[in-house]
Amino acid sequence: MTVEIIHADAREALAAMPEGSVHCAVTSPPYWGLRDYGLEPVVWGGAECEHEWSEESYQRRSNDGGDGARKQETNAGAVGRDEPIHHAFCRRCNAWRGSLGLEPTPELYVEHIVQVMREVRRVLRDDATLWLNLGDSYASQPSWGRGGGSTLGGGVPHSAGTQRNLNGLKPKDLCGMPWRVAFALQADGWWLRSDIVWSKPNPMPESVTDRPTRSHEYVFLLSKSARYAYDADAIREPLAEASIARISQPTFNQQQGGPKDYGNGTNPNRSARRALENLAASHKGSRFDRGKTAEHQLGRASSGQRQDNPAGRNKRSVWEIATQPSPLPHYAVFPEKLVEPCILAGTSEWGCCPECAAPWERVVEVDKTQRVGPSSRGGNYGDVPRDDGTKVMQGGYEAGRRYMTTDKGWRPTCKHEAEPVPCTVLDPFAGSGTVGLVAERLGRHSVLIDANEDYVKMARERTAQMGLMEQSPPH
Repeated sequence: MTVEIIHADAREALAAMPEGSVHCAVTSPPYWGLRDYGLEPVVWGGAECEHEWSEESYQRRSNDGGDGARKQETNAGAVGRDEPIHHAFCRRCNAWRGSLGLEPTPELYVEHIVQVMREVRRVLRDDATLWLNLGDSYASQPSWGRGGGSTLGGGVPHSAGTQRNLNGLKPKDLCGMPWRVAFALQADGWWLRSDIVWSKPNPMPESVTDRPTRSHEYVFLLSKSARYAYDADAIREPLAEASIARISQPTFNQQQGGPKDYGNGTNPNRSARRALENLAASHKGSRFDRGKTAEHQLGRASSGQRQDNPAGRNKRSVWEIATQPSPLPHYAVFPEKLVEPCILAGTSEWGCCPECAAPWERVVEVDKTQRVGPSSRGGNYGDVPRDDGTKVMQGGYEAGRRYMTTDKGWRPTCKHEAEPVPCTVLDPFAGSGTVGLVAERLGRHSVLIDANEDYVKMARERTAQMGLMEQSPPH
């Protein structure tokens, strides 16, 4: 596997990449107002302008005691309450010069994230996905200042003056930055497909006494189009033992002879029926699939059309993953377990076409060799065949042997006849290189971008060490 590590501003590096060359992006940009990564200020906007800068500074004076205040002050690089943040606006075009994450307003931060993600969207394939991790922060009461030559007090009007107001955010307000970014990306053309809650069982302690301790962040799944490559089977979760036991017991209507057994637990018959419905396999186009009554549901369950997927249930939207301890001098190391399902679902394990980069897709089939017979209660016949040439009935069946879903392998999604090559994963804010590390372990190529030279060195060292380890073949 190749790990390409680029030391550059994300916008510049992305602009040099070919269009549609990436299968999946997994990234975590700098959060708003939490850390200063020691980068040289860069210019946002006004590419054609001969800028005339008005230097400014502000201090975050949080009295919330939470994410934006005391606990962050204990971390290297954190933005303290009394530490000035320097930036500048152009008097002529209102362009901003500073570091991403240190913008004076939420709106300006969101605007800059959208700009970067436009370049990400350009290099992504049309069937690609973006997995975007973002954390939140609390509003504070900023103390504003200006350097020499500022015209905020008079002279040439400074159009950025109104931007410094926090537009309704009061001190101690939760800013809602992840959702501000998500909705802005949605408005910019992305499909917002899922909000995944990263639940941390070992969150950073907080000294607040007037709200719960924050123990989660968000990972947003976004796509370029309504249909995209997504391997749900690669990240399925094992069924709980209690669910298996509940689903396995006969439902009330399936029992014959003697008193009816209602099973164990609260309303077990209803619970079993609902569980079976939730584990539905899709059989589009048949009359068998169209019935919505309980009789139809139970009939489908008994005939094997509702089955336990041997790979487990569909992955849910709350991921409990502990933060990962690390000896690295990086302020916010990605947990590998957070990155892994994003890459597994967003890229093909088998790889892609070397000519057009179309990913191979998993082939999943249903084994229909096991027979299920009808009960004596009768019912309407549908169009689902049995192995003896007859048809199963839509309603009222005893539990029989189930049809099983099996993984049959992989197939190309294009017409080229060529051996597949690994898919490519992108992280435009690579930090210490965790995305590249996980991608290499999973048999994917990766492109890592970061503007911090120290992080680039760190990422190169980590991926080089990974390359020395014995790798299992990708397929």
